[in-house]
Amino acid sequence: MLRSLSEHIKNLDWVAVTVELLIVAAGVFMGLQVQKWNQQRTDRIEEQQYLARLRFDFAAIDRDLQQCISIYRDSVDAINSVSRIIEIHTAEDVMPIADSGGFRAALVRMTAGTIPAGRSATFLEMLSTGDLSILRYAKVSDSLLAYDKRAQVNREIWGSIRD
Repeated sequence: MLRSLSEHIKNLDWVAVTVELLIVAAGVFMGLQVQKWNQQRTDRIEEQQYLARLRFDFAAIDRDLQQCISIYRDSVDAINSVSRIIEIHTAEDVMPIADSGGFRAALVRMTAGTIPAGRSATFLEMLSTGDLSILRYAKVSDSLLAYDKRAQVNREIWGSIRD
């Protein structure tokens, strides 16, 4: 091809030179287009894998949150029990509170709590590798970012309450 091109240039056959350059340009364009299509196909496969992993992560986070809700409800019930016991004993001017075991158990239960739901390992991986941009829908990546921010605030609040 190079020999042919140099021969056409020597002979000043500009039509043949133009045709050969167009063939080279078309080949380069097609090669780049194939590479782009392949990258898009690879991105779609990775996106589906990430979405499957995110579904798994958030199912686990949901289970953790359900457990947290149950523990916090029990804690609130215990606080209410302790409050009622104190009110009864204060109203009847009976001190000290005779512990039947229930009062002590309620005190322990009212301080129970678990760390709020954590972060998605898949999301963290996507952030660190820059693969968050693979997601085609901005609403998905925006929701992931918003969840992570909200979860971080909840963990900080929980830490303050715990301390």
